[in-house]
Amino acid sequence: MIIDDSIAEKSYTDENEIICWHYDHAQQRLVKGIQFVTCLYHSQGVSLPVGFELVRKTERYLDPKDGKEKRRSSKSKNEIYRELLQQAVRNQIPFRYVVNDVWYASAENMKFVKLTLKKEWLLFKSGTAWPTKTKAGEKCFKSPELAYCYIRSGILCARHRRPHNAQAEIATLLNE
Repeated sequence: MIIDDSIAEKSYTDENEIICWHYDHAQQRLVKGIQFVTCLYHSQGVSLPVGFELVRKTERYLDPKDGKEKRRSSKSKNEIYRELLQQAVRNQIPFRYVVNDVWYASAENMKFVKLTLKKEWLLFKSGTAWPTKTKAGEKCFKSPELAYCYIRSGILCARHRRPHNAQAEIATLLNE
């Protein structure tokens, strides 16, 4: 199962709760458009969309930094992420792995995938599987959460060419 979010730019359309400003990490700037989270089932060379949700920014608030009125969603993209996966399970779609980029690598999401759904993780950043090669003396994983998902996914540590030994970190993460 592949989960990702995208923005369809709508630069010249009037702003509303669906067409509004979102931060685009790929472009490193705010863009006006429709943001959506999609759930795509991929197996044996076939890909099928099995769920999506529009990000609706229904709440208005004053930004304390600049005093301007802005919009926010009452539901986070991480909440949407978990709802889409739960719906795929309720619809009895057979999958073993959840693939997403590091923007969804929260401890809560990892626990949900591993402990609630009983599935495995695979993360991507900039089109490559993590972890990447590390310099001598550098930690292989930036956080216990990433170490947890790599080990549970069966990804090998790029430097050591074997599963990274982070069992204490994983135990700490699961007990939070």
